[in-house]
Amino acid sequence: MKQLRVWLAVLILLVLMAGTTCAEVYVEGYLGNAFSVTAPNPIGLSVNPAYRGPISADPEYPRTLSTDIMPGLKLGTWFVKQGFLGFDYPDWMKYFGFYLDLSYHEIHYLRGIGSRRMNITPSNYPYYSTYKFYADGNIITLGFMFAFRYGFFPREKVPFGKLQPYVAVGPAILIMGLTPTFMQQPNNNYELFFVALNPREFQSSFKSTATVALAAELGVRYMITRFLSLDTSVKYRYARPTINYDLSVDGFNHTLRLAPQLNLFSLHAGVAYHF
Repeated sequence: MKQLRVWLAVLILLVLMAGTTCAEVYVEGYLGNAFSVTAPNPIGLSVNPAYRGPISADPEYPRTLSTDIMPGLKLGTWFVKQGFLGFDYPDWMKYFGFYLDLSYHEIHYLRGIGSRRMNITPSNYPYYSTYKFYADGNIITLGFMFAFRYGFFPREKVPFGKLQPYVAVGPAILIMGLTPTFMQQPNNNYELFFVALNPREFQSSFKSTATVALAAELGVRYMITRFLSLDTSVKYRYARPTINYDLSVDGFNHTLRLAPQLNLFSLHAGVAYHF
């Protein structure tokens, strides 16, 4: 996290420096809605009761969808002549640019029911348990986006064009943090020989991890004036973060491994100021 803040500060400084050279630099604030689509079965569970070795009890979990408000900030530049850091780019470079995209939104795993039959004794007597897993957390994403644009309806004060559709793609740093809750309900009487037949709830503290993600965005910008524009876009992010939790309740030591496949879609609109 400390290194992320340092790099973000350096990149912001570079963009601000570009503004002193009359580059086509902009800063934008936006607000949107994020749709988090997770693949089924994102969790793995290893149970280690005191009276025997570890048991693999990975429960089934359905695909989930959650929606949340998503604020964000963009800092960018287009590679025009006498642009970024005073470089004299060739004229064809005006179609290309780069921007940083920092966003935040929450993510929720709804209360999902799964089940798994497993063996608890050397005699391989099976018993059946029902599991409920849910979690609440958040996602912070810093994208390094390389963009291509095209201009329509050029004007004297906006020679590139008042309407500028664009497409962007690039790597991103995705930081996901979750507080998981896991419940187990035994479903037959054989477990009475070992522990009380009561539901058990395992809850862990908040824990986060950073991973590399892929981001892509398609949008259109409308130049109201030379210095002010409106932006609407749709964005997609893909990531595979992994977080491990250690849970212990009633003599059971559980290792919960959360490894979701995230497909994150978002729609947003913003206002930008151009230097």
